[in-house]
Amino acid sequence: EKTLKAVYDRRHLEGRGHILIALIEGLADQGLAVTEALRDACRKLDRLYIPTRYPNCFDAGAPGQFFARSDAEEAIALARRVLEFCRQALG
Repeated sequence: EKTLKAVYDRRHLEGRGHILIALIEGLADQGLAVTEALRDACRKLDRLYIPTRYPNCFDAGAPGQFFARSDAEEAIALARRVLEFCRQALG
């Protein structure tokens, strides 16, 4: 989220909210080359926003009980994809 907002800032725009797909679509609207794979990465990461942060998002148990190491590894890979896009956009 913060790196996407840095791209907005560099372009003298304001990126609002926490939803990655909305932020990336806003950058696409500004003419940046946003791939479908990048959109998918943002969608998948968005689904993790609430359940990984709030201990009461599930009826029972802690969030850590619902996620495996492979989930974390996938999320890291997706986040790296978003970071690389931002690095390129920032020059």
